[in-house]
Amino acid sequence: MRPWLADPFLKETWTTFIWASDSIVQTIEHSQIFKKWLEEYIRRADTSAWLRTSIRSLRAAKHRFESSQKPAGRFVLFFEAVLKTSDRILKERRGGDEAGKRAALFFECITEEKLLQIAMMADAGDEAMMLTRGADSEKADAAIFPAEIEGFLDRVRQLFHHGKVFTTEGYTKFMLELLRKKSFAFTVNNQSIGIGGRDIAQPIKDRCLSRMKLWVKTAELVCAAEFPTYEVSSAYQVFNLKGRDEMRAVDSQLSDATLTSLQRLAKVYGVDASELQAQYANYLPRALTKQRHNGTNNMESWRLAVRHGTARKSVAANHPAASLTTVLKHYMASTISTSGVEQAWSTCCWVFGQGRGHACEHTEEIMIKLVVDFNPEEEDKATASSFSIYMRGSCISLIAVPPGLLTFRPLPLNCCIPPSLSLFLVVVSCYT
Repeated sequence: MRPWLADPFLKETWTTFIWASDSIVQTIEHSQIFKKWLEEYIRRADTSAWLRTSIRSLRAAKHRFESSQKPAGRFVLFFEAVLKTSDRILKERRGGDEAGKRAALFFECITEEKLLQIAMMADAGDEAMMLTRGADSEKADAAIFPAEIEGFLDRVRQLFHHGKVFTTEGYTKFMLELLRKKSFAFTVNNQSIGIGGRDIAQPIKDRCLSRMKLWVKTAELVCAAEFPTYEVSSAYQVFNLKGRDEMRAVDSQLSDATLTSLQRLAKVYGVDASELQAQYANYLPRALTKQRHNGTNNMESWRLAVRHGTARKSVAANHPAASLTTVLKHYMASTISTSGVEQAWSTCCWVFGQGRGHACEHTEEIMIKLVVDFNPEEEDKATASSFSIYMRGSCISLIAVPPGLLTFRPLPLNCCIPPSLSLFLVVVSCYT
């Protein structure tokens, strides 16, 4: 959202339609009645059956991860439904009602230029969201992310510097076709207002595009500040195998950018730079082969290549990998995001809750460990292990009895049993 604040028109348009508390999007989102009206108009819309039955709101909750992009995209796709809902609010909430005032303000602010600008901002937000979601996991590969940033910047340059946003399938093209095919007329303060029904004039397109070029420049500066090239994480891109040619990796020399990154990694992790470069060049074709044959990701491909090359002493002597292994360990342990910590904190607060606020630290630690690190695939194993530990700690032993015979076995009074257990255990053995 930061780059949208770079231009006064972008900021005003975004605030008026999407973000401000008195905007029409926020007004509809925070009213159960208005959301029902919107849902009703969406079901009647001339769009795909999936959209008609799946979309029920504008998702304009500011605390959500996609709180900036999602409402803008839905505003564009369901502009007719938003317009009809706003018109109904205006007609039914008169007499100084706050919602009626907001609907009237919305109609007063509607222009073709602002609608086109919102659509362009939705396209830009969509591109930014794809980049952000790539980093929204602690499992994100640090070797891939620099290429993801370059891909994001290349796409937004193509869209807004070269004007591809008008022809590429997206929110902007959708809004252009909508305003060309349909006309909308409404009355505000006894004044008739009409938009659409014709192609948007080229000067309007040029003005909107010029503002988005400023947005692109700001996005470039933000990326340079948030992901500087001198960071160690940027140097990990040498381990990205995607798009590399196996034969070219064998025959050609390492590029200057690769050598610079390897020198930076060698300096940071205290290994010899020349050894690291030689070992990297030696194992790069092996890693590419592993990826091509096994379909593994970057980390697994490098791990298999090094393990295969050092499995036997005779082979390892001719293909050393000590320096490369040191750097690979740091690469595989690195993360480009702290979202896992934030997500774990939210999950723990939801599961543990206020009701257990007086639990001892040990109990809380166990609960957090189970919630954050528990693997559903190991549920049976964890259950069996827990039962085994519980049985040992409770001094419980099973005894064999004849079929159908009910046997009582008293336990010592000084044994370690939890209060929930009885002093006597009943063990029943029977045929199934």
